[in-house]
Amino acid sequence: MISSETSDRTSMFADVQNRTAVMQDIANFFSLGVVTTIFKSNTGRSNLTFFVNTDEDAQYVVRISKTLDTYDLENEFFIQDSLRSSYSLTNCMLTSRNGDLYYHQGGIYATVSGFIKGHHPQNPVPLIECYLIGKALAQFHQSFHGKYLPNAGVGNLLDIVSVQSRLDHLTPGVPRERLATLFSQSRIAAEDRGLPKGVIHGDLHVENVLIHRRHVAMLDLQNVGEENLILDIGRSIADVCSYSRKLDLEKVASFLDGYKVNRQLMQKEKELIGCAIAYGAAATGAWFYEYGDYGFGDHFLDVGFAALNAYIDIA
Repeated sequence: MISSETSDRTSMFADVQNRTAVMQDIANFFSLGVVTTIFKSNTGRSNLTFFVNTDEDAQYVVRISKTLDTYDLENEFFIQDSLRSSYSLTNCMLTSRNGDLYYHQGGIYATVSGFIKGHHPQNPVPLIECYLIGKALAQFHQSFHGKYLPNAGVGNLLDIVSVQSRLDHLTPGVPRERLATLFSQSRIAAEDRGLPKGVIHGDLHVENVLIHRRHVAMLDLQNVGEENLILDIGRSIADVCSYSRKLDLEKVASFLDGYKVNRQLMQKEKELIGCAIAYGAAATGAWFYEYGDYGFGDHFLDVGFAALNAYIDIA
């Protein structure tokens, strides 16, 4: 289900002449040159994404957002800038001549990033790609060890206050009791202060990953935050290692094997990995239910309970 606001923007860009004019205005703002071709990538609940080519034989990614939080944007830019030296694939946001990170005109917010090659993993995700994503996530966590976000207090998808609020405001028809049970049985992964904490991606799923020649790029860094690292692992596994409402334990093992290449899990993290996956599934399921997507909501609900009931052996 696409929100009415996104639908309005989609219909606006259905007009080719208007779309071209707006894209050229954005290109002028960021000094990109003359726009020659425009390809729409996807229509998400939070933004529209376009690939734009210019007369300078360059390609860019333009993200049109429904709303824009400057704190989130500053965090995203900080993450991208910090990853330049450690990641071979990083799509960094561009700035205008005046140093602006975003374009705002006529009710449109837009950011522009460089284009990078790669493909999104296809469900069911192959074992090797589960391994590569796990490995990349650990590298991400290690890259920010001892570092802090410019705006650390911003809520994110996995923030326990945000998850609880989302659960409290779900509409009738949602399996609230079952979702609340999953949340209550898994929230220890978020509340335990003895677990390693740091900068997390916060929303790492297959659509936010690009893979090119065994290198992984992480996209959509708008949900970064500072939480227990195990929450990031759990959220990603709940999506990457599941298919058709089932959790694939072989793929979970492959993901964790990749993760341990760059960061070893402490014993308490190993013991709570099932809870972390369940918590990530509960948070994600609640998000989908909030937007009326009961199919995905039910998927993550089943995956979450599967994680709680599974024996996950981590050497």
